[in-house]
Amino acid sequence: MHGVNLDLLATNRHHADGRPRDPHGQHRFAHLAALHQARRQLWHRRLARLAGLLTAIRPALRPARRVVRH
Repeated sequence: MHGVNLDLLATNRHHADGRPRDPHGQHRFAHLAALHQARRQLWHRRLARLAGLLTAIRPALRPARRVVRH
């Protein structure tokens, strides 16, 4: 028995002959990237809507200016 860490053998994405270890890995990556982009667009829309609402009520949140007379 050789003292080889078997986890180190699986670090390469391809076999020695060039075949990918996970032939569906690229499809999985594309699917996960699409999901990530959809979530990012959703959060961007939510934050834009919140910013719009805050901009709309901003004048109502400002305190009235006080006139200071000396």
